[in-house]
Amino acid sequence: MLWNFPIRVWYREYKDFKYGNKKANNFRKIGHYVQVVWAATHLVGCGVSHCTGGKGPFGSRDFVMYVCNYAPG
Repeated sequence: MLWNFPIRVWYREYKDFKYGNKKANNFRKIGHYVQVVWAATHLVGCGVSHCTGGKGPFGSRDFVMYVCNYAPG
């Protein structure tokens, strides 16, 4: 999987973003998109972990967790 994969997925939230209409925007649906395209955001650092055999958000299935930090943010 490419490093830009999670950022591309988060950017796809644009379809749920309504410019200038705070009431229509559900931050849970657009939060990643807003941060990625924020005017001042110019640094993104990401990490990945391959999680196996433990209890996680998907039960006991293996999963990959991406975590990113944006700056400034």
